[in-house]
Amino acid sequence: MDKFSRQSRKIPLTDSLIEVLNNIPRITDYVFVNLKTMKPYTDIKNSWSTLMEKANIENFRFHDLRHTVATRMVEKGVPLPVVQEIMGHAKISTTMRYAHVVPRQKLEAINVLDSYK
Repeated sequence: MDKFSRQSRKIPLTDSLIEVLNNIPRITDYVFVNLKTMKPYTDIKNSWSTLMEKANIENFRFHDLRHTVATRMVEKGVPLPVVQEIMGHAKISTTMRYAHVVPRQKLEAINVLDSYK
């Protein structure tokens, strides 16, 4: 269930992620469980903070991953409406705030003008 819209939605997974998830040994019906309680995790804030600290990474929030995903999809040519749907945004303007233009895209865009010689 999306915590903002309160609507459930399905998000497709890549083949490689499905393979990784299928290879995780299961001890419950859930993929990620707290081994002390055997219940699924419902909040990753503490785990994320610990991970960032152990990896010596500063100023990187879990939510920043959404920006990376949107940017990478747009960089590879995924149409913005498709990115919007995957991200679960009601408005394309929200998706545009997540999908950042990369310098290579600007160069490719400006080089299109060479075809008008």
